Amino acid sequence: MKGVVDSWNSTRARDGTYAEALHLELLAGALRLARLGFRVHPCAPGGKAPMLRDWPRRASSDAYTITAWWDRYRMANVAVVTGAPGPDVLDVDVRPGGNGFDALEVLRSHGLLAGATAVVDTPSGGQHLYFAGTGRRTSSPAGRFLDYKATGGYVLVPPSQIWSGDDLVGGYRFRAELTGLDTALDWPAALDLLRPPPQPRPAAKPGTRSFGRRVSLWQLAASVRSARAGERNNILFRAGCAARRHGLDLETLREPAREAGLSEAEIDQTLDSAKRMVDRERGA
Repeated sequence: MKGVVDSWNSTRARDGTYAEALHLELLAGALRLARLGFRVHPCAPGGKAPMLRDWPRRASSDAYTITAWWDRYRMANVAVVTGAPGPDVLDVDVRPGGNGFDALEVLRSHGLLAGATAVVDTPSGGQHLYFAGTGRRTSSPAGRFLDYKATGGYVLVPPSQIWSGDDLVGGYRFRAELTGLDTALDWPAALDLLRPPPQPRPAAKPGTRSFGRRVSLWQLAASVRSARAGERNNILFRAGCAARRHGLDLETLREPAREAGLSEAEIDQTLDSAKRMVDRERGA
């Protein structure tokens, strides 16, 4: 495939021979993932936009359906739906303002990346790390240039390519062929490590009243219940920390978290993380 991609970057590679070779590689890549039980769908040739309007419902692992899609959209990029039964993917971004490799090294140094089944190099110079899929939702820690792609998300997969006008930006490349999924990423533990350290609270001035102890479970539950997609775990974590610091019952936040759309596993892990964080602050 490398020869095909390199040749495709030249003007003469736009002829039917190379186009057909690339089409066959894209179809083969989609079918390989489908055989692993992953749901795939076509994205715009040279881009990331889904070709199917209702891709979360229509994405498929059926070989006949996939073949029909790539017969119709012959140069379509290949996307895999993240979250069980597909993979959870840690997306390391590279942007003009920074990249996620420092944060990735923090996770690596704590042993959280040992379960990565495969690594994909992405056109931007970043990486995708593949883990066993879970029921967690897609989320991102602020300012760390990492995206956790899980339920509700998708990623492009090899041999997809990204183009800018007539120029090839680059392609997606497996460092080793993905053959299955073994271990899930402990994302709540990763978020614990990537959050900024808690700032000490300023001492109250003499003669003033501290309102910090006026946190109520009603306020915390309301903030969790109204959390938007992509923010639910973080808001539940902060609410859990506040409840723990003020001696309130964390379990009272469980029902609002369910109403916000979090799974029992996510709730358990996030509340446990909040408890551990506050206990560490206290030196417990």
